[in-house]
Amino acid sequence: MIEVSESIYREATLFLIFLGTGCFLIAVYDVLRILRRLIPHGKWILAVEDILYWMGTAVFLFILLCRENEGLLRGFCLGAAVAGMFLYNQTLSPLLVEYISRGLRFVFRLVGKPVKIIGRQVLRPVRYLSKYIIRALHHWKRVGRKTYRTIKMALCKR
Repeated sequence: MIEVSESIYREATLFLIFLGTGCFLIAVYDVLRILRRLIPHGKWILAVEDILYWMGTAVFLFILLCRENEGLLRGFCLGAAVAGMFLYNQTLSPLLVEYISRGLRFVFRLVGKPVKIIGRQVLRPVRYLSKYIIRALHHWKRVGRKTYRTIKMALCKR
């Protein structure tokens, strides 16, 4: 059997760590993709999410480089992370995003109907009472204005 030097073994381990890290980072991005399919996002929110994701990714990779490779920036480490991202994105990601999104939509529809019905029943008295509460607030607002004007006139006469 061929003996592999310790440094080559260390480099191969480092390569595999960063390959797995790339897969993990795109899996985290898949969570954003799923949320975007379930909840409509505006362009600004998409941009902010992407900026925050890539800033977090950069910090994560920097910390990993510092921990695993004494902070040395090596091309093969970043290349392995990019390769892991690419491989995961081309193989598992489309299937997972599609099926998880479909499953969550189904669950939301299934659970959403009873929640809507219960919510309507709970909100019915609140809507009914809100009319009277708003009327009372408007009344007290008028009373407050009249009182304020009366006090102001009384204080300004002196």
